[in-house]
Formats: sequence, structure tokens, C-alpha cells
Amino acid sequence: METRPRQKHDQARDQGRQPTKRVQGKQSKSGQAKNSQRIEKEFKDHPKGKGLTPYQGKKRCFGEYECPKCKRKWTSGNSWADMGQECIKCHINIYPYKQSPLEKPDGLDVSDPRKEHPQHLCEKCMVLGYYCRRVQ
Repeated sequence: METRPRQKHDQARDQGRQPTKRVQGKQSKSGQAKNSQRIEKEFKDHPKGKGLTPYQGKKRCFGEYECPKCKRKWTSGNSWADMGQECIKCHINIYPYKQSPLEKPDGLDVSDPRKEHPQHLCEKCMVLGYYCRRVQ
């Protein structure tokens, strides 16, 4: 019997997290389209297969991860080119299998600042020696 794919909010609830909500900005449709086109162009301009991750730009992006050992899945708004995150269960560095642009209505970062970023599991934070979100 085939089951439907689990929704992100189901996964978040099962992992003890609050599901994230998309926040709509007050940007005009033409402004949103231009911003979206710019972000998509940045992702397309970096060829796949030339690095450890799908995205090869310099900016932070949204990443999707899956540990091959324990099959744990997670997502992160702190994903970077050629940088991984450590699986909290297996303690091995995992690179994202999918990366996409962050959606920033009106140029604002809409991620929840109260949610703690586990810097001890983030390769970018460890390489920098400080919180990776300070990089602009």
C-alpha cells in the first residue's frame, strides 16, 4: 500500500518543532517577480556537480538534508555552498541534497530569531568560529 508523502508540518510536529509559516511581504507583484527572477538566476548561474552541494553561490540558502545512516531528515535556513551540518544522532557531517533560495519578502529575513541555530552542528559556524548568520 502506498502512503502519501509526509508534509513538512507533520515532520516538524513529529520532531518536536513548531511548523514554519510563510510570511507574505507587502511588495508589488512586479517587485516580487523581479526579486524572484534575480534569486533564481543566481541559483541557475552556478553549475551543478562542481562542488559538494547543489548551490555554489556565496549567500545563505535553504537546505534539505537526509542522514544516510539513520535516515533522519531535516531542513535548515542556514545552508551554505560546500558546507554540511552534523546529524544530531549519528554525529556525521551531511551535505544537503537540495538547496533553494531563501524567500525574503521586502528583503527581510523572515526566519524566527528566537529559534536557536545549533552552531556546534554547523560546519560553516565551526569554520568561521562564530555564528554563520553574521555573514552577509
